[in-house]
Amino acid sequence: MTKIAFDVNNTLIKTKDENVMSFSYSPRYEIIQMLITLSKLPDTEIYVWSSGGMWYANEFVRELGLEEYVDYIVEKNFQGIDICFDDRMVNLAKVNIKV
Repeated sequence: MTKIAFDVNNTLIKTKDENVMSFSYSPRYEIIQMLITLSKLPDTEIYVWSSGGMWYANEFVRELGLEEYVDYIVEKNFQGIDICFDDRMVNLAKVNIKV
């Protein structure tokens, strides 16, 4: 099983203002499409996480309409991930891709 993880902020969405009172964002459609495409590969599981927590990640999975493509919403301290997509260079998986 190949496990692929996507971060939320500045990966699945581009944040415009991180002020909680006026938070706005735009979807990163090219990354969202990649998530959808990868989810259709055999023996692949899609994980979504956010340093904002599981509730925050779950809200954006729902808001972006990705429920059918995401297998798990996890905390940042997940393990066993093969590929991780993030807006920063991280060391969370065997292969880490900055987008």
